[in-house]
Amino acid sequence: MPRLLEAELARSREGGERAGVFPGRWLPSAVAVLGEAFTEQNHMLNSTMKMLRGKIVEYYRSRIDYLYAAEGRSILNDHNRAIVARLE
Repeated sequence: MPRLLEAELARSREGGERAGVFPGRWLPSAVAVLGEAFTEQNHMLNSTMKMLRGKIVEYYRSRIDYLYAAEGRSILNDHNRAIVARLE
């Protein structure tokens, strides 16, 4: 799955078949694959289906910090591979 995400992002980057559709600054430089959806039950969404950014950032703080590290920038990083392996 991370390779599919990587391929889709590459299609929108410079040289890809959809290059120029989105400004480069809109494309993510790092991607975290999460093991669960944002729902009301896990308190990541409120009753009007709006994301609760503070709770999401608090819960995923270590993953967010990892995305800023050199090894976290690759979509095929160890954290994403572990999540995908667990989901398969």
